Amino acid sequence: MPAGGGGTAAGGVHRAAKGPAQHRLVLGGCAVGDYRSVARERLVRAAPRKIKVAMAVLMALVFSKYIYLASLTSYYTFFLISKFHVPVRSAQIHLFLFLGAVAAGTVAGGVIGDRFGRKYAIWCSILGVLPASAFSAILVYA
Repeated sequence: MPAGGGGTAAGGVHRAAKGPAQHRLVLGGCAVGDYRSVARERLVRAAPRKIKVAMAVLMALVFSKYIYLASLTSYYTFFLISKFHVPVRSAQIHLFLFLGAVAAGTVAGGVIGDRFGRKYAIWCSILGVLPASAFSAILVYA
């Protein structure tokens, strides 16, 4: 074994000769810390544009969902009463069922997000209901 703590162990792994407190593990000619710094540099170079686009899409989706949800919860009973002439009690039951479906969808979305990934769960939750939303908008204005 050479002086300074260097030397090769089995599999091409050896300690770099630095100082006693600054030993770094070297794999295949490149220090392990160097892999992290290369990955970090790639992320920093690609990050600004990708992060801005991803944040813009995510914010648009979140705001559209919660504005839609807040509007629907406050207006839904009045819409049912005025458009379909249902009693107040029935309109409140329909609102309760809608909010229960929102809660069940949140729980199911968490399980689906854990199973398949958050990105796919978010995209499917927004884009999956798009045809139903378009169809319901056609029915409302017909």
